[in-house]
Amino acid sequence: MRIGFLGDTILSDEAQVGPRLREVLQGTSFNIANLEGPFIGSGDKPRAHAGMHQLTHTVNLLKELNVVAVSLANNHMMDFGDMDIVSTMKHLNDNGIGCFGAGKDSEDANKPFEIELGGELYRFYGAMQRYYSAHHFATKQRGGVAQYRPSGYCTVGEHLGKTVRNVLFLHWNQEFEDYPEPESKRTAELLTESFDLIVGSHPHCVQGISHHGRSSVVYSLGNFILPHREYFNTSLKLYPAKSYQSMVVIWDAYNQSNPVQIVPCTVSPDGQFIEMADADTESAIREKLLNISEPLLLDGADYRRFYLKNRVRKNRPVLTRYEIINRIKIGIYMVIRQFMLYVEIKVASLLDAMGMRTLMRRMLSLFIPRYR
Repeated sequence: MRIGFLGDTILSDEAQVGPRLREVLQGTSFNIANLEGPFIGSGDKPRAHAGMHQLTHTVNLLKELNVVAVSLANNHMMDFGDMDIVSTMKHLNDNGIGCFGAGKDSEDANKPFEIELGGELYRFYGAMQRYYSAHHFATKQRGGVAQYRPSGYCTVGEHLGKTVRNVLFLHWNQEFEDYPEPESKRTAELLTESFDLIVGSHPHCVQGISHHGRSSVVYSLGNFILPHREYFNTSLKLYPAKSYQSMVVIWDAYNQSNPVQIVPCTVSPDGQFIEMADADTESAIREKLLNISEPLLLDGADYRRFYLKNRVRKNRPVLTRYEIINRIKIGIYMVIRQFMLYVEIKVASLLDAMGMRTLMRRMLSLFIPRYR
């Protein structure tokens, strides 16, 4: 039984999957993807968020790629509000595609997608790590996505290794980082007692893989299809070069010696085309995976020191196991971030009035990537 996992996905009319990768995906038992936004109608408008989405007719590509279910647990699924989660779930189900990781309330959002295959029951759970805002998460009274609470999965693995296979698809860790956060690594290793496989998305680049007994953790798949175009309240521009190297993971629970097989891929500069990597790029991706997986063997404090030294975005808060501390750290970060944006806008207005904005942008581009 071979099950494929696809990373961050937004569908479009221009989206294409190369023939070699398409053949691989159509040759699996089935595939699971992370759907990075809701399906909307042509007249829908987002809340005050990015507005990531796909139009309803693009669902056909998922069917062509043998995708039987998608995770909805991500930070853009609530861009249009909880009603669009409900309509997205209905649209998927009407097209024969299951979903998990979101719902009309917290109970619904935490339900797994289940499918029987080869005499075994496969259960797929989806959840999202705390982000900079809590508006994404489902509650008892409101729809949304499932929040990643590691303690909530302690009984999931009661039948692990018998007639049930449990998979957890997580939206977590920091964007464009090669390494998972220390708390993500700690909880993932604990949860390998309950899950046969843990798969991650959100960083928009590949992260390492670790194995724990007969369970595996794939920390990030990277992007699958993520069009760089204008959305309602944001414009996806060119990502760092590492984002154009990606992978599809093929999981075979019966292959005890090598259950996780990777398919290195390359993504086009506009994010609309993905294909299996050529020989040189495949070699480079495999070598990188070996290099970034090695530090995952470090324990506790040693890994934390490694992560703090080697992470790219050193100004971002690092999550802990304590929710109250995470809320405080994120709150302080958001206040500072909003203040800096306010200052930036005021300075830009002043430079405009003085006719110096172009010169200043060129100077800032030497130090700040987003001005380039």
